[in-house]
Amino acid sequence: MGISSIHEDVRIILSQSFCEASLIPTDEEITAHLKALGLNKENNYYFGNEYLAITDISSESDNVLKDENGVLYFIDPIIKLKKSAPEVIDWLLSDNCYMWNNDILQDSKRSKNIITHIKNWLKKLF
Repeated sequence: MGISSIHEDVRIILSQSFCEASLIPTDEEITAHLKALGLNKENNYYFGNEYLAITDISSESDNVLKDENGVLYFIDPIIKLKKSAPEVIDWLLSDNCYMWNNDILQDSKRSKNIITHIKNWLKKLF
C-alpha cells in the first residue's frame, strides 16, 4: 500500500486479500455499487466525483468479481486523482467524505488508518 509517481502522475498502490469470488457482476450491479459510494458514471470508462476517477472496471473484464453473497471485489482498478494528492487525502479524512459513512465499506476503519499513514508520508514529501 502506498503512492508512487510514474511519468509525473501520482499512482495509488493497493493490496487485496485473496477472495473466493468467481461470478461476474452485471454493469448495473457495478454502477449501483459505485453510485452508493458517491461515484457517478462519467462516460463508458470512468466513474468519479470531483476528487477522483476510477476506470478499468466493467463486466467485460475480470477486474470486478462477485461472490455468492453478492459482495463485489474490484481487482486492480486504475484510480486517477482530479485534485492534488494532499487535497484528495484531506477530503478522504474529512467528515464530508461520504464513503466512510457507507455500509458498503466493510473495513473502513482499517482503510482510514492506511489513508492517515499515507497522508503523514505525503506531508514529509511536500
